[in-house]
Amino acid sequence: IDRMPGANAALRTEAEAVLRQRIVYEGSRLDLTDKGAAPWWMMSSGDEMAIKALLVTMGRPGWSDDDGRMMVGVALRQSRGHWDTTVANAWGTIAAQRFAARYPAQAVMGITTASLGNANASQVWPMASDTAPLRLTLPPTQMPLILKQAGGAGPWASISVLAAVPLKEALFAGYRIEKKVTAVSQAKSGQWTRGDVVKVRITVQASVGRNWVVVNDPIPPGATVLGGLGSQSQQLAAAANGGEGVSPSYAERGNDSWKGYFEWVPEGRFVVEYAMRLNGTGQFKLPPTRVEAMYSPDIRGVIPNDPVAVVMR
Repeated sequence: IDRMPGANAALRTEAEAVLRQRIVYEGSRLDLTDKGAAPWWMMSSGDEMAIKALLVTMGRPGWSDDDGRMMVGVALRQSRGHWDTTVANAWGTIAAQRFAARYPAQAVMGITTASLGNANASQVWPMASDTAPLRLTLPPTQMPLILKQAGGAGPWASISVLAAVPLKEALFAGYRIEKKVTAVSQAKSGQWTRGDVVKVRITVQASVGRNWVVVNDPIPPGATVLGGLGSQSQQLAAAANGGEGVSPSYAERGNDSWKGYFEWVPEGRFVVEYAMRLNGTGQFKLPPTRVEAMYSPDIRGVIPNDPVAVVMR
């Protein structure tokens, strides 16, 4: 549109609004909602389209606050140090060079101050590598967060909000999760009893390939994850060995959860299963089931778990 003779401001504004609607973030990773709609004959990849979105918006009026976030989002699209095609890597190199020219690297100096309501926190630069991030308590009412820099070049700021509240709805930011619990051995149908053996099946849909992904599923207190114990435990665990797609590089059978660590998870669907024996009785409230890219924790999926009731045999 910028190169069209006679293009007016209204048309340009409309085009930018359409582009903003197409841009989404999976955690911190930048994506386009219609990436699958590109005609095959254009030979355009998802990485290339995301990089071009950064190139056309970098430095434009009204987009300066998006430059840093989009650059990080494009960088997180890399797999093992590169984008998906040769053309995408060429455009990515240009984008990185333009970003570096627009925001030249310099030592962070001075004092950064963050204010939220009546709470204030500051950081003096340079800082030690093990310095904790600035933390502010959330006020009871909505208040603006104000960041100020004095005495030198300021840093890029990454802001996150943490709240100790129960998870009531599923959260999908790059991973979608489904969980199914069935009985391998059950004393009474429709009721969990001490000594019952349970099969847990977790289905994950990954929208992007990432290295080192962990699936973390909590188990009721006192329960034992079966497998590797020999004899009957090994036989019962085999009944839950029906996973699909990638398999965990390492499985951790803890006292509070089952964790599967995957060295590489490609885009698409995979299923993991494990078995556990219920040894404790009571009404148990479990934390959420979580899938997370370990080195990009914003790419994650979390689902709440229903309470589990176990009675005596």
